[in-house]
Amino acid sequence: MIEERTVPRRNLRDYLKIFDHVTGQPLGRVINITFQGIGVFGEQPIPPERTFRLKMTVPGPGRLPRELLFDARCCWCTQERSLYTQTVYDSGFEFTELTPADRARIARLMADCPLESW
Repeated sequence: MIEERTVPRRNLRDYLKIFDHVTGQPLGRVINITFQGIGVFGEQPIPPERTFRLKMTVPGPGRLPRELLFDARCCWCTQERSLYTQTVYDSGFEFTELTPADRARIARLMADCPLESW
């Protein structure tokens, strides 16, 4: 796969759960993030080219959880194999709309994360 990223990703210290806000179904865990999008690791394939209304719980003031709702398009999904022979999927999402408040929450989340080094 050709590397098309132009912005370094930030790895999250704690993988945050992400849900389809419309259906309530879990999609997986966010493993990295930029202002352009997120990487998700999950047990089910996610259809590319589909736009989702997503819900992610992020640490808020005083580390209290807050919900972050946003729209994002799945750009790709690849099947991987874990060390435990369980089939898993990596997916890349591009934000399609972020409010200024959501962008600020993502900035705080990213400030707490190391840059991806691989």
